[in-house]
Amino acid sequence: MQVPQHSFEEGGQSGNFGRFPLSQIPDMGSPIFAKEQAQPMARLKDLCPEDKSKIGELIKKLASEKEEKEKLLNQYVSTKETYEKKIETLLKQQEKLLKESEDAKKEVANSMNLVKSLQVGIHQFLTR
Repeated sequence: MQVPQHSFEEGGQSGNFGRFPLSQIPDMGSPIFAKEQAQPMARLKDLCPEDKSKIGELIKKLASEKEEKEKLLNQYVSTKETYEKKIETLLKQQEKLLKESEDAKKEVANSMNLVKSLQVGIHQFLTR
């Protein structure tokens, strides 16, 4: 691989940069660049029928993609709402089951206390 030689003379304008003499590189403010920037952009009417057709197809495809995006977004929102409602229902069911479980534990504890009291009472009755 060859490395380009760079040589600059005093003042920098007559030296070489790579393969291009600095004297041939136009200044950014030169009329060459100003002319290129002043040209108007191509318009649709300037295009050939083939390019116009391609642009038309791209516009149709863009509209179709936008419509598909909206459908998917609506489907997402609907599905999200459905799952949020299901989660809310399940959380309420869980709360209800936890309360029923706590109530059942209290009832079992009360029953055990009653059984113990009856056992004490029976033991006292029998030991008399």
